[in-house]
Amino acid sequence: MSEARRTYADRQVIIAVCIAVLICLAFLAGFAVGDMEWVARIRSSLLQMLQR
Repeated sequence: MSEARRTYADRQVIIAVCIAVLICLAFLAGFAVGDMEWVARIRSSLLQMLQR
């Protein structure tokens, strides 16, 4: 039981790291393009996804 819970927690951590990397890439792309509205739109959609 605890092992299954551990793998689930590891999966949650991996998903969180992937989301953080995607956010960083989105910010870098937004700064490179200079379109901050696009970055804000992605950030708000990600926050809505996390709050679910």
